[in-house]
Amino acid sequence: MTFRSFLPGATPATVDSTIGDDGRGTMSIDIEIGTSLSNEDAAHFAATTEAITSAMQRVRERHAAYSWVWTDEIRCRGCNASLDIPPLASTNVSADKAFQAHQSAHLDAFLAAGGHQRGESG
Repeated sequence: MTFRSFLPGATPATVDSTIGDDGRGTMSIDIEIGTSLSNEDAAHFAATTEAITSAMQRVRERHAAYSWVWTDEIRCRGCNASLDIPPLASTNVSADKAFQAHQSAHLDAFLAAGGHQRGESG
């Protein structure tokens, strides 16, 4: 994610956060901020990036892998959710995409809940 509207004369600085998962891919956030922003604003962006990075890591820990159930279904090993795969596109690529969408949905829910999900102690 990149923001490009800076104050006139501002020099962009990038805050980068990337989470890797044993060669299966990465989730990355890049936020460019202008250096003419106040230290408070820069700290807010850095804190937001850290919160998202932490949430991404927690989601990846809780929903780390999937197993094939049938040619058109995978199951999350973390929450046991059944994820459908289109029968004519029953490939590892399709399964990976479905699982990434599953992880993204949990990340969105986690962030919307302020970093807490049902059944979690923090």
